[in-house]
Amino acid sequence: MRKSLIFIVLLCKVALLAQACYSSAGETIESSAAFVRSTLRDHILEPIDKVYNATLKAVDSLEMRLINKRKDKLTAEIIARNTEDQKITIILKATEFGTTEISIQVSLIGDQTKSQVILNEINRNLGVTK
Repeated sequence: MRKSLIFIVLLCKVALLAQACYSSAGETIESSAAFVRSTLRDHILEPIDKVYNATLKAVDSLEMRLINKRKDKLTAEIIARNTEDQKITIILKATEFGTTEISIQVSLIGDQTKSQVILNEINRNLGVTK
């Protein structure tokens, strides 16, 4: 039973990754972002190092105040604050196939619009248009 559950979870992850499609003209991909429990979650088809650097650049270009950053080869966490003093937490997780899972939470209750703006800026820094 446990093996079947693990297989189903892995199959779902592969299905999510398969939803994203590359276009050789400009690296356009279809967004699979989902706003669940006050957090915007997405998969980015880039390694964690590139996404981490693009995220730091997005924090700077959106003029947010960087509070804390930490990273290893598997995970990263970036904490910032905006001018409304809302805490923004961005968590990156390396996944199989060299991709990165990203979650963005703005304040305790979440703000889907602001989270999406941050994600769009990260993607722009990576040269990906959605």
